[in-house]
Amino acid sequence: MTCNEFSNTFDVLLNSYRTLNKLTEGNIPNTINLNEYEKSVFLTAAQEDLIMSVYDGKGIYLSSFEGTEKFRKYLNELIKTIEITAFESGTGVSPNSKFVTLPEAEDKIWFITYEAATINDASAGSSNNKTILVKPVTQDDYYYIQQNPFKQANKNRVLRLDVNENRVELVSPYTLSKYIVRYVSKPSPIILIDFTNDGLTISGLSEKTECVLNPAIHMAILDRAVQMAYQSRATKSNE
Repeated sequence: MTCNEFSNTFDVLLNSYRTLNKLTEGNIPNTINLNEYEKSVFLTAAQEDLIMSVYDGKGIYLSSFEGTEKFRKYLNELIKTIEITAFESGTGVSPNSKFVTLPEAEDKIWFITYEAATINDASAGSSNNKTILVKPVTQDDYYYIQQNPFKQANKNRVLRLDVNENRVELVSPYTLSKYIVRYVSKPSPIILIDFTNDGLTISGLSEKTECVLNPAIHMAILDRAVQMAYQSRATKSNE
């Protein structure tokens, strides 16, 4: 669906939604008119809301991230995998800490869905060259995890703590040769027209931007955006 189609369909759905609900609800405006920037804001918010619902297995989809082929296809354009072999030293929560700087790119890491690391250490015995899971932990939980021999970093598990937005700390008693991350990248906003000359931005962007997701989810984005817009205007009219 093109930006123009998004805009026109948004108008049709919004006023149809208003007409249907006017029969059962109170003070609802006779018409709901939104400019292209407002529609772009609602469409972008709806897009992110739906992706988070699919990822969490909550909301209207009620399915896990890997639940069905349908949902995997919805997010297919956003799934990325990176392999990092550069590890940095530094002062961390453990003498065994290694640091990794995640690459900064247009496809910003939003949700990590899988992460693993490869051991490259003869002292690991049969686990040398083995790829093991990386388990994310919070700073608060790390101390208690380290006291538990069944949960601390070992031949089967690397612990990962977030340092800042694009830097992580990996804790393992063994030398690591590779850190593998598969993630859902944050989608670009849906911007219906160019706002460069108006000084308006969405997620830091102002140029016209098409929806990057599979067309199968476009109507779901529109429906959610219309709900958001309607609820926003109906609430204001009742204040």
